[in-house]
Amino acid sequence: MLPLDSFSVQQFRGVRNIELNQLGRINILVGRNNCGKTSVLEALATYARPLGPSEWFDVVRRREISNSRSVLIEGLSWLFPHDELFGTNPIPSVRETRVSGQGSCPIREVVARFTEIEGLFEDVEPDKLNTDEEAFTTSVLRKGARLELRAKVEDGQRPLFGTTINDYHFSTDIWETGRGPVPQNASSSSIKMETITPFSHRIRNADIEAISESVFSDVKQAVIDLLHYFDPDIVDLEILKKQRGEAIVYVDHRRLGLTPLSTFGDGMRRALIMGATLATVSGGILLVDEIESAIHVEALKSTFMWLHNACRDMNVQLFTTTHSLEAIDALIASVQAPDDLVMYRLERNNGEAQVKRFSHETLSVVREELGLEIRS
Repeated sequence: MLPLDSFSVQQFRGVRNIELNQLGRINILVGRNNCGKTSVLEALATYARPLGPSEWFDVVRRREISNSRSVLIEGLSWLFPHDELFGTNPIPSVRETRVSGQGSCPIREVVARFTEIEGLFEDVEPDKLNTDEEAFTTSVLRKGARLELRAKVEDGQRPLFGTTINDYHFSTDIWETGRGPVPQNASSSSIKMETITPFSHRIRNADIEAISESVFSDVKQAVIDLLHYFDPDIVDLEILKKQRGEAIVYVDHRRLGLTPLSTFGDGMRRALIMGATLATVSGGILLVDEIESAIHVEALKSTFMWLHNACRDMNVQLFTTTHSLEAIDALIASVQAPDDLVMYRLERNNGEAQVKRFSHETLSVVREELGLEIRS
């Protein structure tokens, strides 16, 4: 049984109300720009870690790479509904969003609330610190935000988060000018989940972490088999460190010998990240934004065939976005089990989101027999 048979999003970013029914193992989200494809993936990520504020912060940072707390709070506020998007809000400083799902996952609903807050803090005069002079304190008004998370679990399900209740709460405050790290105490998730962005393969040390995880999960050879679609002369992957240098990933190659992974191009690095990440989400969910990113069109079918087989073997449910018609065709051709593949086209009509579902059979007829455009 899949983690999710259906999933709904209410008032998350620019998405007012979307329902995805009869989900499959491979779920494709298509549509024009700004129709909510990536937002649905982000909503899924927060649903999988329902009491984890760090996941909400990560969602913001994937779009706004900054260490500024004010930027984080501003970005966090835009995950929630605004008056200009959804009509009059009786309490402008308080916003709420909710996601819900049905399936083997015990989580049924996650409700999140964002509240603008203010507080008085005592500040000591900086020039009097570490001196014998008397230091004076002043009260300073600071702005911040409170993130409240609530998860409802189906009755009779296994205990989550260390307790046996079926209604869980967590709250944390973030201040714009606070010192120290942003609160990150994420609670245990009920679903294994990872997100792969279009640039995940370019993040420093991501390939090292991916290979390490594949070794710990005993799937390294399966990852190497995937890389053979890009270069059949690859023998092995090694993490090596030269004297006074940083550890990097080397490819043991029949013709080239030990060669840095970075010399083989983005496509192979992207496949490595996807393949190794599967090992971390066995029995859970993998979210891939722009699945075709960095992979040459000629390698799409073989890569997706491997990915589908790996998802079945590891019981992983995949949600992905794409702008590529070639990627859609490759997915249709590579997924051999018709019930495994579903496509959802997201549209906007007078500001309202609408979803049209395409089964594998419908996709095959529309694309292979009629050759019609289905992305928008």
